[in-house]
Amino acid sequence: MTSETTKIHCPNCGTEINVSDVLRHQVEEQLTHQFREQFSGQQKQLETVRRDLDERQQQLEAQAQQQQKLVAPASPAVV
Repeated sequence: MTSETTKIHCPNCGTEINVSDVLRHQVEEQLTHQFREQFSGQQKQLETVRRDLDERQQQLEAQAQQQQKLVAPASPAVV
C-alpha cells in the first residue's frame, strides 16, 4: 500500500482534508458495523443451539431416570 495522500481544500473555510483518511474512516465504520451485526447473529444462533441442547439434556436425564425405575429391581424384603 502506498502512503500517497490526496488532499483537498474546503471551498468555504479552506481547511485541508485528507481524502484517504476520510475514506479509510468510512470503510472502517462500515466493516465494524457489518462485523457487529454478523457477530450478533452468530451469538443468537449459538444461544438457540445452547437452549436446545439444555432442553435435550433434560429430556435425556428424565428418560434415564424412568428407565432406571423400570430396570432397578424392587427392594428385596428383609427376611
